[in-house]
Amino acid sequence: QALETSGQWPTWSKAVREALGIAGYGRLLPGATAQGRPIRRGEESTEDFAIRLDKWEDKSDKACALIRSKLSNDADARVKPTAEKPLDTVKDLWETIKNEYKPRGRNEFRHLHRQWSEASKDSCGGVIKFASRLRELNAEMGLIHAESKWPTSHVVQKFLDGLGSNFDL
Repeated sequence: QALETSGQWPTWSKAVREALGIAGYGRLLPGATAQGRPIRRGEESTEDFAIRLDKWEDKSDKACALIRSKLSNDADARVKPTAEKPLDTVKDLWETIKNEYKPRGRNEFRHLHRQWSEASKDSCGGVIKFASRLRELNAEMGLIHAESKWPTSHVVQKFLDGLGSNFDL
């Protein structure tokens, strides 16, 4: 699914990280070992470095294209390269998208809390989808702040309440 709103960030970022890893580009992500532009090694010849840099740039271009392919048209328009920030590395592109779309603040908290309150087996289209939605919402709350996540007992109670009267024990 294409990224359109900050509410989609948690599931979108997880899916794109997985896709990059499967495609062999996971090491280019922030926090990984090969995220930055390569530098010349001590004894490396100019020719060997040029070959290694060319391979790295090719991988980076492909990974950036994969990331951009997962953006909505609006999101792609909001994340445009500039002369100061060309967004030609996965690290720069990822950080820019993250700064634009990662949930934060009181409004996002209210939005997620409203979705939590309205979630039920019926509104989600089944028991499995309901359980999955509760996990997603709780994870999204944790992105705002670690202490914003609901305690496990609260999640279980919400799940049981949201099943409806047909599932009363």
